[in-house]
Amino acid sequence: MWVAVTVFDLIRRCRLSRTGLTGNADVTGFLAAHVGVCLASRYFRLPESNALAAGVYWSRPTSGNRMIVLHAVFPLDPEKRDEALDLIADLAEQSRAEPGMIDYRPATDVDDPNVVRFFEQYEDEAAFEAHSQTDHFQEFEAALPDLLAGEPEVTRFEVDSAAEMDL
Repeated sequence: MWVAVTVFDLIRRCRLSRTGLTGNADVTGFLAAHVGVCLASRYFRLPESNALAAGVYWSRPTSGNRMIVLHAVFPLDPEKRDEALDLIADLAEQSRAEPGMIDYRPATDVDDPNVVRFFEQYEDEAAFEAHSQTDHFQEFEAALPDLLAGEPEVTRFEVDSAAEMDL
């Protein structure tokens, strides 16, 4: 079974805008409670250098092993933004082709175009570990310190199941 829920739908349903959730930790916590969903482009734009135009990203439950989900936030140096977005587009394209990768979506933040958020879904721990050993990930990781304007934030979720929500 495939599950598709937009962040807009969740916000409308849960009245997130009225709860006072403002920071990344608040949003990350909210997503943790609804981990079977993926981010929709209404709230997170894809980098301009990435020509994807999907309005809703898909998630699927796993059987047996726990799905690994990452939410990462990278503040980019404005002077290195274009270089960073090119590297991120290449990283995303190659990462989505990996075995065990369910979804890999970088997106620029609508409130700050110099912040890129990653939403990553792996079938299991083995897929996550394999990703971290790929050449394209290690090249990106090596370049990252020169591209950042601050400390990245990464939150990892281990998901037992995901289910469709009635809206």
